[in-house]
Amino acid sequence: MWTLGTAPILWDLVSGGRFPNFAGVVSRAPFDYDLDTLLEFGLQRLLDGYAVLLAKAG
Repeated sequence: MWTLGTAPILWDLVSGGRFPNFAGVVSRAPFDYDLDTLLEFGLQRLLDGYAVLLAKAG
């Protein structure tokens, strides 16, 4: 599982206090770290952002 290899990096980011919103998301349990789920979640947020940008431009 890819999360096992990235866990130390992830916890360094979370414990540093620099990214409190990210820490809040990562700290919630249980969270589905399935790659397909993460891709879908991230892609939806990206597309939502483009929609706002296009609405402002139009």
